[in-house]
Amino acid sequence: MLLNRGGSAATITTTARELGLSGKHFRARDLWSGTTSSTTGTLRANVPSHGSTVLRIWPVKAPR
Repeated sequence: MLLNRGGSAATITTTARELGLSGKHFRARDLWSGTTSSTTGTLRANVPSHGSTVLRIWPVKAPR
């Protein structure tokens, strides 16, 4: 979960490594919007003021 305690919208960034995940390729689904994206470890979301974004993250095999 990415949490914004601030008074204005913010882009919040973290990495799979900071979340304790190993690997290089991941899929991330935003559980509020249902959108899914691919990442090589950097996770970024625009979070509204006093809001949150919940992501489900899982490793995938590297594309060939």
